[in-house]
Amino acid sequence: MAVAALALSGCASSGGGVGGDDGGYYSIDPSDIISGYTYRLTGSADSVDITMSTAGGTSQESDVSLPFEKDIDDTDFLYISAQITDESGGDVTCEIVASNGDVVATNTASGFPSIVTCDNT
Repeated sequence: MAVAALALSGCASSGGGVGGDDGGYYSIDPSDIISGYTYRLTGSADSVDITMSTAGGTSQESDVSLPFEKDIDDTDFLYISAQITDESGGDVTCEIVASNGDVVATNTASGFPSIVTCDNT
């Protein structure tokens, strides 16, 4: 009987959560779960050339009009850059936005031939 009581005492919890300081359970807020990201480009530039990278590879798009958005399922390495290609200039802002709405990275560049970059590192 003493052995059973000893074993059960190790399972007692005063609240909290698994992985918590007190060894109990915790709940995960659904807004903390990230299932992907969105690359977002906005601004007044007429056109930009884009380079996008994930852990799965790199792709490029030329002469892209703003605003621009692309959903990414990858949750590891993320990178996007945009170069203003129109001599009239303008500005471009890049953002990487998590599926829970958190902005992971944001930067702005102005004028021709500026380059703006965002990454999650």
